[in-house]
Amino acid sequence: MINWIAIATTAVSIITPLVKKAGEEFAGKTGEEIFSLIKRKFKGDKEAESALSDFEKKPERYRSALADIVREKAETDSAFGQLLLKLVESVKEQHGVTLIARGTGIAQATDSSTASVFIGSVNQSPREN
Repeated sequence: MINWIAIATTAVSIITPLVKKAGEEFAGKTGEEIFSLIKRKFKGDKEAESALSDFEKKPERYRSALADIVREKAETDSAFGQLLLKLVESVKEQHGVTLIARGTGIAQATDSSTASVFIGSVNQSPREN
């Protein structure tokens, strides 16, 4: 089963530097594609659009709320979920890293055992769906 919490949380962690206008090198073109995909998916959904707007204003405060909505959308729309998964995997491959989603945060690691750069915090532990 795909762990949509981990994928959604990772996607939001990838786009956070774009919103904060810092670390854009890490997010790059694929990060912009993820952000664009999320914006398109949220269009017309007032709650989702509001969460995205809040995230754009205060990314650290609204990161987990946005990730939760991204997860819900990925679980209920397989086309969106698969494209999101593909883009997240692409970022991981481009940078030759593993993005580890655990209960305490997202970390960038060069292998699965050693986290080297903290990307952000997560309020929920990933769970299998």
